[in-house]
Amino acid sequence: MTENPGFFATFFSLCRGTEKAPRLIGNPFWKVLLQFLLLCVLVSLFVAAGQYMRMRVWIEDSETSFIGAFGPEIVFRGNNAYPGTAEGKARSIVLPGKGRLCYTGNAPAGNAINDLGGLRYLVLWRDGRFSAVVRSLKDEWNIFRPGEKQMKTAVSGDRAALALLLQESEPAPESADSEVRRFAVTDFADAIRIGCFLAAFLQQLINAFLIGVFASGVAAVVFSIGSRRLLRGVNLWKSALYAGFPAAVIAGCFPMLDLPFFDYAQVYLVAAMIYWLFIAYRIEISMHQKQQLDPKGDTHDN
Repeated sequence: MTENPGFFATFFSLCRGTEKAPRLIGNPFWKVLLQFLLLCVLVSLFVAAGQYMRMRVWIEDSETSFIGAFGPEIVFRGNNAYPGTAEGKARSIVLPGKGRLCYTGNAPAGNAINDLGGLRYLVLWRDGRFSAVVRSLKDEWNIFRPGEKQMKTAVSGDRAALALLLQESEPAPESADSEVRRFAVTDFADAIRIGCFLAAFLQQLINAFLIGVFASGVAAVVFSIGSRRLLRGVNLWKSALYAGFPAAVIAGCFPMLDLPFFDYAQVYLVAAMIYWLFIAYRIEISMHQKQQLDPKGDTHDN
């Protein structure tokens, strides 16, 4: 291993053991932070790829159902969207995750929706625009309606949510000479696939980086207070970040494989703490040996 190892040399070294840990904490803090960020990027890519493979099945099934019910194209007149076939016909399709899309056509909206029983969410397609009602974890309904200043309204009870969803909203302006544009449903599906992957990646990246940085920082502050150990201060923070290298890989398997019971944060914190004990012990032994060889040397952090 070189005196100034790169990211992959550091990664494989830490995953194999703690032997190189005393040398690694000699790196400046910005480099340790940058290496940890690169680790989070790689782990997030694998997590997003695993989640995307599961979402892709849902997207493909929804795409097939949508094309079968509404045709292969969506027609835009101005800002309003309509099915490519049978524009005046009301129909609905099932969506993944206990959802439903209801298109009213020329019929009253109440005829297209009977109730919300058994649904987690419902999308209403009416007058060229979309509104939705989504059940929250608190078993309330969040209503999203177009053209309103307050985009979300939370209510309790299926009947109240359905009544609010079916209220008529201000129609979107559509002039007789509005430009007519046609878009293939497959193009929208491709955009959704990309959006789902990017959303999963960014969510995991932010989650992993913030958890690692702040958890290791808190640990460094707590263990440095009143400590007489050789390892403390910034070096303690750096060692805690390096302990997160194998911990992030292990924790990333849970969201990537959709494993039950534990999430990324729980597994990361436990694994990082256990591995950090071994790293800290290795570094303490190394620093103690250096102090014995050079009693006048300063082995403490600034």
